[in-house]
Amino acid sequence: MKYLNFFNEHFIKKEKFRTIILLFLMLIGMVLETFSIGALVPLFSAFSDPNNFKDYSFFSQLSQREIIIYLTLGIFIVFSSKTIFMLVLSRMQANFSYSIMARISSTLFRFYSLPEYNLSSEKDTSETIRNIIREPSFLVGGILLPLFTILTEVFIIFGIIVLLLIFSPSATLYVLSFIVITTIILLRYTRPKLDGLGKEVQKYESKRIKQVTYSLSGAKDFVLVNLKEVFFNFFNSYTKSATSNLAKQAFYKQITRTLLEFFSIIAICGLILFLLTTGTNPSKILSLIGIYLVALFRILPAANKIIINLNTLSFNNASLQLIGIELNKLKDFKKTTKRIKQENKIIKNWNKISLEKINFSYPNEKDYIFKEFNLKINRNDFCMISGPSGSGKSTLVDIILGILKPSSGKLITSNNEKDFHGFCIDKDELAYVPQKTFLLDESILANIALQDYFEGNIDFNRIKKATQVACLDNFIGSLENGINHEVGEGGIALSGGQIQRIGIARALYRNPKLLILDESTSALDRNNEDNIMKNLLNFEDITLICISHSENILKYSSKVIKIG
Repeated sequence: MKYLNFFNEHFIKKEKFRTIILLFLMLIGMVLETFSIGALVPLFSAFSDPNNFKDYSFFSQLSQREIIIYLTLGIFIVFSSKTIFMLVLSRMQANFSYSIMARISSTLFRFYSLPEYNLSSEKDTSETIRNIIREPSFLVGGILLPLFTILTEVFIIFGIIVLLLIFSPSATLYVLSFIVITTIILLRYTRPKLDGLGKEVQKYESKRIKQVTYSLSGAKDFVLVNLKEVFFNFFNSYTKSATSNLAKQAFYKQITRTLLEFFSIIAICGLILFLLTTGTNPSKILSLIGIYLVALFRILPAANKIIINLNTLSFNNASLQLIGIELNKLKDFKKTTKRIKQENKIIKNWNKISLEKINFSYPNEKDYIFKEFNLKINRNDFCMISGPSGSGKSTLVDIILGILKPSSGKLITSNNEKDFHGFCIDKDELAYVPQKTFLLDESILANIALQDYFEGNIDFNRIKKATQVACLDNFIGSLENGINHEVGEGGIALSGGQIQRIGIARALYRNPKLLILDESTSALDRNNEDNIMKNLLNFEDITLICISHSENILKYSSKVIKIG
């Protein structure tokens, strides 16, 4: 039932249609498999008693040798057609399953990348990476493909059993009962164990990623305090735990095949004894055993696949549950953002942003960061927000941007005609520069122009203006490759001040009407900070909100808001 619920809730319309098509093709596969097994019955009959074919006009004039040749050719054609069809079906199932993996992985990546989600989420980076990369692949390899395999093999076994029931009902019921009981016993033993192993692997995978993240992110800091070895030891321990559980999973998969083969031989031996005790002619027993051996030759691998894949489903149920939870969160998030977009009209000719009686606290926190807080910022103001660390300066900016929603109070954007509730400024007119600017492992030009660079649509006049205002022009001029200088991963080839100036230039390249600087000049020397502030004051039609501890910036501000 949980698989049907997941299908109904999280498959898009096109995927549901393709699933129905695949189910129909599986039924055709069942017919072909059953027909191919049934096609062997005449061949066995031709070997044991060719007189059975005298009633058929086509075979009546043929010798036993010729009959066998024709039947063999027919069987070759049937099995070839069946094999080609099943290979095509397997390819279609794989393509479909991995297309779902790609969609879900991309959907989660886009969802987790949203700043509104990042600020409200309690997940750490390792969990987020695991959910984007690992869990969708486990959903495919551990849920979707096993389900397709199970359904395909169940259809095939059903068709073969119907054929055998027609051939010999009593013998078929005996063999079927024996195999079903054996399968149930194996599943009751292995499935609960694999369900627990899957959750353990998921837990240790997250811990492994976390240790890698710690080690790579704090390379210099941790070397000095000898933490690298600690992280390696933890990683090694978690890897051993994860691989130990994976080894147990592999063992439980292998044990089912071995035991099924053993019990199948017992079933055949029991069938022979059963037929002898019922007085069946030994020559007929030989023909029956031949048919059942051929059927078992196909049923045994099918039953083994069913058990293995049922166990695989148990092992990966944790991934199904996790993906379902995250996709449900995304649905709720989309509903909320859709409602907010409907409520908030985007306006361009705004002249004021007001906060009225704002109350805000983070989830699970009793103390309010803001209580009955009021603020008004006019267009073209230079507003400085200052206060001690942890007082809520960055939180205030997130509220102004509409990223965080206050528990009560009003955020109003006004133009000359009326007030609009909510943050309504067009995002194309907004730029934000954090204290730590993230740089791509590309050129300075790419890091300033970003999307325009990758689309080949750079406005070099805006590049020139942005680098001049951010006091980057002299630095760029001193480089051998100029603005095409590669910054290295995370800007490793640059100083902290140079990185911050690239961040400011990136923001100015967008020609914003509202620029928010969040401790964005903390790594600059006094001279560069002064020059940038003066340049920003002369920048055409711009409103500045600057979070800073710097007393130097105070002299440039038209309004100062002290928090805490």
